[in-house]
Amino acid sequence: MRTKILCLSVVLVAACVSAAQFSDDFNRTSTPFVTQDEAAQIGEGWKTESPGGAWRILNQQLTSKVPAEIPKPIIYNTAMVTKPGNGSGFMLSGTVTMKTENRTALAGLVCNYQNSNEQYVFRYSAAGLVQFLRKNSADAVLNKVDAFKHVPGTAYRLTVLCEKPYAFKLTIQNAGTGETVFSQEVTDNKKVYTDGYGGFYSSCGAAIFDDISFEIIEVKPVI
Repeated sequence: MRTKILCLSVVLVAACVSAAQFSDDFNRTSTPFVTQDEAAQIGEGWKTESPGGAWRILNQQLTSKVPAEIPKPIIYNTAMVTKPGNGSGFMLSGTVTMKTENRTALAGLVCNYQNSNEQYVFRYSAAGLVQFLRKNSADAVLNKVDAFKHVPGTAYRLTVLCEKPYAFKLTIQNAGTGETVFSQEVTDNKKVYTDGYGGFYSSCGAAIFDDISFEIIEVKPVI
């Protein structure tokens, strides 16, 4: 169990107690590429619904097969219910590695997943673009070019922290060194998705995914 101290306003500090709710390191037998009907081979609770997309475990990590059309593949787990409110929030983290310099290669996390077309996507590109998007990456909340210097083959730890509906703190860290290479808070002014599931998103076959974790965070104001 870990305790996090976060600033909620200029006059209040919130003591946020978080406990691990779900984690998966994929350290198990490799699978073939699986689609919607076979997703249980990935592990308990894992599901994918993207037409044309497929996922597999290979070398104790996840990878995807990506169709040319949209929606791009998403894999999510029903144990990760990303629903903030009533004094609680969530933190979703996962590791992404892209072994490419292709500017069109993008990968990351999803939260508040509804279906293959409707969810929030927090992703980065091999060119260092960072985005927070709705609707399987078709509608931008955040679009920041050259947000950080991406190094091909480097594992990056992406985190979405949400303490209240529609407000998100986004962080990218070098998974090896712990250095924070990107951090920004965003708000979805359209207020589209209040809850859903968490998971991974991919638009390229060169992305590798690992070590996903999910926590429910209880926010307790301290005067």
